[in-house]
Amino acid sequence: MKMIVTASLLFLTLLISAPLLSAAAEEGKHEIEIDYFDNGTLYSNTINHRRPPESIAETQETRKKKSAIDNIAVSFYSNFRSKYVTHALAASEGWVWQPSATIEWYGLGFNVWGNFVLDDEPDQGKLNEVDLTLYYDIKTHGFTIHPYFVAYLYPTNNKNSLDYSAYTDLLPSIQVAYSAGPVDIFADVETYVHPNPGAVRAEFGIGLTEKLPWNFGIETSGLVGFDNSRYNNAVFNISDTTFDYFTYSIAFPWNPIKGLVVKPNAHVSAYFQQKFRNAAKNPVLVWGGIDLSYSFPL
Repeated sequence: MKMIVTASLLFLTLLISAPLLSAAAEEGKHEIEIDYFDNGTLYSNTINHRRPPESIAETQETRKKKSAIDNIAVSFYSNFRSKYVTHALAASEGWVWQPSATIEWYGLGFNVWGNFVLDDEPDQGKLNEVDLTLYYDIKTHGFTIHPYFVAYLYPTNNKNSLDYSAYTDLLPSIQVAYSAGPVDIFADVETYVHPNPGAVRAEFGIGLTEKLPWNFGIETSGLVGFDNSRYNNAVFNISDTTFDYFTYSIAFPWNPIKGLVVKPNAHVSAYFQQKFRNAAKNPVLVWGGIDLSYSFPL
């Protein structure tokens, strides 16, 4: 376990500290998409990938090799949130920094995500969660299918932290989305294989994305959470399989330069069944922050 955590933190540190330099503008531009995770939520960024023109003497084999290299893309993310909230549950009392890095090649990607506690609370000044995600991106007939596997690691092992777990959580998962213009209909289902095999948590929702003048945009979504009895019994001691909470989100992404996105955002979640409202420490949560991301091809 310590070796996995150490390797993960080293990988995250090296990627975050890499210089955020984009390639110089060249002829022959095409677009590729790279996926990233924000604590289990999968997003896609379309980035402009520029490549130099091919020389006349270039062979077909060389062009194939270049094409393979051209499809490698790397993204860095630095998100600041007033509270760490996951599936309508607070995992921090106050501000956190959530850096992450993703590398993707032909739809196959690997993401490292971390939660660093900034607030005056247990684990302050420490990285108390590291998530490792391996995924594959499939797009067909308007559908986007993302099978992925997540390992949630808790390196500090602090029982006083809201983000404490004595175990490494392992969840094979899948997200399916259908896009119709600016509207996305999505479902995200995660199934535990450890430490609570058979526990399932899922979210179903609809989102809207629109471009605004001056490289601004608006993103808004609403979703409902669905959890089975094994999950609810472990978290709330309630043996129900049911829809139990609602989350609304809004963000205003700004793309000041190619590859860079600045995204202020706000969220609210609430449990709508009384039994869950009574069992949850904070049945209604409001939080927000600002997300910074930079994407570029190698």
